Amino acid sequence: MRCICLSHETALEFWRLWSARNGIALHLFHCRKTMQTDDLPFRIFPSSAVLVDSSSAKRTVVEIIDGALEDGVPEELAELLGACRVVLSETHSSKRSEESGIADSSSGAGKVLHVLGHRKPGVRTADGLTYHHSSATYPKGSFPKITRGVYVCVPELVFAQMASLLPFGALLSLGYELCGCYPVEASEYLVRHPLCSPNRLVAFCSHLRGFKGSAAAKTAARYVLAKSASPAETSLAIIATAPRNYGGFGMRGARLNEPVKLRREAERIAHDSSLVCDVLWPERGVALEYDSSQFHGSSLSLSRDSRRRSALAAQGLEIRSITASQLENVWLFGGFCGRDSGIGPAQRAKTTIWN
Repeated sequence: MRCICLSHETALEFWRLWSARNGIALHLFHCRKTMQTDDLPFRIFPSSAVLVDSSSAKRTVVEIIDGALEDGVPEELAELLGACRVVLSETHSSKRSEESGIADSSSGAGKVLHVLGHRKPGVRTADGLTYHHSSATYPKGSFPKITRGVYVCVPELVFAQMASLLPFGALLSLGYELCGCYPVEASEYLVRHPLCSPNRLVAFCSHLRGFKGSAAAKTAARYVLAKSASPAETSLAIIATAPRNYGGFGMRGARLNEPVKLRREAERIAHDSSLVCDVLWPERGVALEYDSSQFHGSSLSLSRDSRRRSALAAQGLEIRSITASQLENVWLFGGFCGRDSGIGPAQRAKTTIWN
């Protein structure tokens, strides 16, 4: 049976769409366990450890996409495949226009469909289509089947694929995003569905064999934390917790968006039985809160944040707040963390966030 396996940027785009379309309630996100895996994609979709032999001919790929769209597919897949179908058609029309001397105004310029197949290692590129050949050995569940004729690389494999394309900071940011729950646009009470967990990310990367970028992916996966709620929190956590040789301050043992059960005095202040900390070091009794009207709401939300900090202080936690300007300036951040010396060029480089 002819089929395709979406990979690299195309697979990442699909999982981002799926994550947003399958958002979870904010209160469920806060209560979520960092090791929870029962609702992750590798358990939801039927999958295979065997890499299908993706078709590499553009005409065949278009036929497979057309067949999948005719069958009726999930909205996020229909959106992605439809866009790829347009790009492949436009590049074909563009080529014919160039041959006839007619100018083309294609709107899909720059977009490429990435597919993966099990042939000799290398990359074959055509207009609008990039075929990645691979002879690697993949762990169980690497290729979920989304619909007839269409597979996609599991999020953990996409992370490993991007390791050869991204700098270390950007790769870490991607890991946080895949294991996190960023806001769903136009919704105050929904966040994106998590795509993997840090433990599974580490386990998956450690089982990859003969794969370019697997070493970098394995290293980065060790420093990914679950439950980041925004790109700003991701940047904050990376700078605070990543090892110094990778540009961070090495403050290990942190947990993101961790619920804290309050004692009676703190309950009276908070008007609630528990509160959630942006970044918490439970063993040190330190909580880090990020001040940002962009990611943490209006002035009313900032007022609630102030009451929350007072309650956490009554709980016995040391509360530290950081602003966007402190986050952007490594010298201010270093002083804030009590690490005023020894800041090298890696710390001075701004972390890249993949949204």
